Amino acid sequence: HSAEELCGSASSRVPGFISKAESLFCDIDKETWHLCTDAIVRACFHLEKRQMR
Repeated sequence: HSAEELCGSASSRVPGFISKAESLFCDIDKETWHLCTDAIVRACFHLEKRQMR
């Protein structure tokens, strides 16, 4: 599934969805965030800690 599509869908009720293929996280408020990387360290979702940075 696509995190971007789920976040953009009016009918989806996903509490949180991670797409490793897209490197995106869709939160409960239907906002997308990049997954944290060595280059992206702020305003991102830390996959291992399962929390926002």
